[in-house]
Amino acid sequence: MVAADSEPRRADARRSIDAILIAARDVFAEDSSADLGVVAARAGVHRVTLYRHFRSREELISALHNASLDDADAAVLQTNLEADDLLAEVEALLRRLYEVNLKWRSYGWAPGYSAGTPERERRRRLGEVTVALFEAAQEQGLLRQDLTQRELLVTWGGPMIFLTGNIADGNWTLDEVIDHTMRLLRPT
Repeated sequence: MVAADSEPRRADARRSIDAILIAARDVFAEDSSADLGVVAARAGVHRVTLYRHFRSREELISALHNASLDDADAAVLQTNLEADDLLAEVEALLRRLYEVNLKWRSYGWAPGYSAGTPERERRRRLGEVTVALFEAAQEQGLLRQDLTQRELLVTWGGPMIFLTGNIADGNWTLDEVIDHTMRLLRPT
């Protein structure tokens, strides 16, 4: 879970960082304004330990966001743009990204990042794979032709944070969300 650094970390430091990130994910999903002391307590570390690894709330949120993007990277990189069944590939990617959002609970804490930040650039790069998949699937007539690429992407990804929160609350199941989204994307 710990992102690669320029210097190797001791195993106990890696465990502390992982525990802090997991605790931050859960605490901030419950209360996005929670005190860092609550995060440290949930992680089972002293507040000083938390601040040794993350000098500020912003640094912790950034690390949390980057850890979730690491999982999103892995999910996107599994995409096979040459697959025989591109519609199944769209659905599989959708499922993987919802699973990442459910795991990281980013619907409860993810901040909007300003243009020019590394996080925004990373999101843009992830989007390039999705656009390529959607273009190929649309060319094969597997996705709606009456929508532009932008409209398809918004239909697909726009409600993701909202619907992930609803899955977590028990209002929808993952399968219901996937089926609903795929019905919106397929030609009628």
